Amino acid sequence: MKKKKARRTLSVISIILVLGIAYVLFCMSQENSLIRENRVVNGVSIAGRTRAEAESAVRQAFLRDYQDSAFTVTIGEESYRIPVAGALDIDLTEALSGTTTNADTPWYLRGIRYVQEKTGTAPQEETLTVRPYLADPDVVRSAVEACGIDSYNSLVQSSWTNEGGTIVIHKGKNGESADMDALADLILSKMEEGTFTGTVACPTNVVEADSINVIQIASQFLVPVQEPRFARDENGELITIPAQEGATVDLMAFKAAYDAAGDGEDVTVEIQTVKPSMTTEEFEQTVFDTELSSYYTYGGTTANKEINQALAVSTVNGAILLPGEEFSYLGLIGDTTPDKGYVLENAYQEGRVVKEYGGGICQVSSTIYAAVLYTEIEVTERYNHSMPVGYIPSGMDATVSYPSANFRFKNTLGYPIKLQVTYDYNDGMIRAAILGHPNGTEPTIEIWREGIDVGEDYSYGVQTFRVYLDEDGDVIKKVSMGSSRYKELNWNKSSSETA
Repeated sequence: MKKKKARRTLSVISIILVLGIAYVLFCMSQENSLIRENRVVNGVSIAGRTRAEAESAVRQAFLRDYQDSAFTVTIGEESYRIPVAGALDIDLTEALSGTTTNADTPWYLRGIRYVQEKTGTAPQEETLTVRPYLADPDVVRSAVEACGIDSYNSLVQSSWTNEGGTIVIHKGKNGESADMDALADLILSKMEEGTFTGTVACPTNVVEADSINVIQIASQFLVPVQEPRFARDENGELITIPAQEGATVDLMAFKAAYDAAGDGEDVTVEIQTVKPSMTTEEFEQTVFDTELSSYYTYGGTTANKEINQALAVSTVNGAILLPGEEFSYLGLIGDTTPDKGYVLENAYQEGRVVKEYGGGICQVSSTIYAAVLYTEIEVTERYNHSMPVGYIPSGMDATVSYPSANFRFKNTLGYPIKLQVTYDYNDGMIRAAILGHPNGTEPTIEIWREGIDVGEDYSYGVQTFRVYLDEDGDVIKKVSMGSSRYKELNWNKSSSETA
């Protein structure tokens, strides 16, 4: 009986000893670095993990949970996504502080701790939440720059078009653009407050529309109307510049409408056609439709004089002067040489009657001069005969002698004039007329001649005046046209002043 009891006791001791040895071996086998606390960080249990494993697991969960962190930024009707996950981080220092590992637990208690964890009798689970924080603001600023919002601009610049004769001004409208620095600061401030997603309105800058000069734009379409007129080509030949329509715009009304228009509105103005006062055909038919003045004398008392005068008339007849142009009698006729058909006839020279080729052509120049006197045309060169002539009153003659004494006048009327000179072979009448198309009413002009003192060298003299009269015949002004001095007629022969 005693032996049986002893064996039983020995068996119990042996079992206890084996269990003790096993427990000791189990305790000794537990890894020293494993965390013992029953702690959950951001939903991740860190018990039974090394600190490095615990931090890695929590960070992986953090990256998974916040990988889509981004702000939606609105501006106008557009929206832009700005990811900010890369700027976030978490600090696990506090969450992992205070944890113990097997190395911190007496070796003989490790088995008991293990059994508690397995049986649920370990100390109550501790749950911790670690919030992310803004770790790198530069990531946010780079994301703002890269999102494309910097290209947004709602500005509508002013513009214009010409749509079939209608100028359309599209008035500009101020817009807005993203204030990039302010946007980055706004997002950073929200992240610093712990907000990592959401929709924000973008701070903006005002972008002003450029001003537009409507007067300058409309002026591009102003085309002066071109009235038909005469001109000279490069060779001095007379040509007709045809009539051309012009174009105009009511500039002041256009500008007023533009100023009154609201931003973004359209303003239109019609380009108006301006027609010339007459067609080219009408111009050619009417440019010389008015006889401004005329004068006639009787010549051709001899066959030779008739020849010379007819040649001179045919040469100067039809001469046209544009405004500012000058008529030169000898410039047209030149030297009256026989090869041109001129013959010998009486002429004046230094108070004597002589025979000259072209004698008698001074009657043509004198007749033209008399017609010019009855207009406002400026006489630029004129000489009287040395002795009186019978075909025209003294003071109204104009002698010529090639090449020294010429008869010239300038068209100062402001419109073209035409010299019409005719010779009547029936009675020898020379008629000179000045033709044109006056812009208004021409003045009434009379020619007055008054005697002057000439001394002993001349027989007599006259002062010639161009006298302007009003509607009642009263003198408005009296303009001297020069003085003329004459000697007695002498038939002694010499050379060259045509009569």
